[in-house]
Amino acid sequence: MPDISKTAKSALPYVQRLARDPYVHDHAANAAVQLREAYGRIASKGGKAAEDQKLYDRLREAATSIRKAGAALQGRKPEPKRRGRAILVVLAGGGAAAVLLTGGRREKLQHAVKSATGSDPVIADAPAAPATAGAI
Repeated sequence: MPDISKTAKSALPYVQRLARDPYVHDHAANAAVQLREAYGRIASKGGKAAEDQKLYDRLREAATSIRKAGAALQGRKPEPKRRGRAILVVLAGGGAAAVLLTGGRREKLQHAVKSATGSDPVIADAPAAPATAGAI
């Protein structure tokens, strides 16, 4: 049987963090509220609670809060969401698609003008400056 004083000493940092950390308090309180609400839904719905989506939402949120509080007690920082890479990939894909679509339109326009006029058109990349009516 393990020595109780050693077990208590090893649990001391976790108990201190539990007592002092507002992040852990918030998540533990949120988990308790969500579990209480889930219990209330189970008690009121009876056998139909297995099909209740709000019940599953409450249980999922309680489990997430417990996981976050446990990670904070162990001293781990919350995991980053890493959305930057996904945004970068989407922007790069959108830019590539825009370039490809723009290039495809230019070729179709040149082909249409060539078939209509019989000569190679020159399509400028930048619009020409408008001529002024009152130029001397």
